[in-house]
Amino acid sequence: MSILAELSNLRVYFYDSSDKRFIRAVENMSFPIENGKVLGLVGESGCGKTVTALSMMGLLVSEPGIINGKFLFEPKEEDGEYIRSLLQKVKSSDPDEEMGSGDRLNLFYGLKRFISIEENPFTIIKNTERWLRYHDTVMEKIRGKNISMIFQNPLTSLNPFLTIESQIRKTLLRYNESIDKHEITDMILELLRSVRLYNPEAVIKMYPSNLSMGMAQRVIIAIALASNPKLLIADEPTTGLDTTNKYRIIDLLNSIIENKGLSMLLISHNIRLVGEIADRIAVMYAGILV
Repeated sequence: MSILAELSNLRVYFYDSSDKRFIRAVENMSFPIENGKVLGLVGESGCGKTVTALSMMGLLVSEPGIINGKFLFEPKEEDGEYIRSLLQKVKSSDPDEEMGSGDRLNLFYGLKRFISIEENPFTIIKNTERWLRYHDTVMEKIRGKNISMIFQNPLTSLNPFLTIESQIRKTLLRYNESIDKHEITDMILELLRSVRLYNPEAVIKMYPSNLSMGMAQRVIIAIALASNPKLLIADEPTTGLDTTNKYRIIDLLNSIIENKGLSMLLISHNIRLVGEIADRIAVMYAGILV
């Protein structure tokens, strides 16, 4: 079993200032994601699925946020040494904290330098601003280029003032430094064909307001694939779609995994839908795996 990513003992808490208490969002979450496989993460709304995904992407800004955990990930070869050099600049306050294992690096490394926790009475002290500033530097080479995320509502994920061509073009240019700008339109059209959008020549001229929900979701998937990531996180990718289009999107994702050899974390409240393509399924309830 070849492991691409592994989350270990993730704990995420939020602070309720009105009640002056900490709220547990995720507690001791652990799971591996294999190379070329699909892990389904299912559970009812509000159980912590999206919080888990945002933690992995380094997009969680609520305080105190991540208070414990390890996230091992194997980045692309050209990014590995740079990310390792950033991690080496941080002196962990815990001598047992691991920077990585083989080619997999701990993207949460250094967390314990910025946080202290007392279990009794339960107290958390965290320099959130410094942690986010440091962690964002580490994740800059990870987000998009190595891990892409498909968010729940495709229409709110797209810029309403830019054409579809402009939005895909920006992603291609950002994450593909050696790209031939004379061939970029052909690459955009090929991406749209790969997500089964008909008449892509017309689609690239459209704005998000011209798209149906199903078309918008396919465009979002195309943008996620434009950076050629190793891991795709799909957070409720069928939200707002009718039954027919839900299964079409799931079938599309399955085809992408098979053809491109990606790994995927598929998040949904619909276990039957996830069961269509997942190799393994993890079930969450009230912030924990059951």
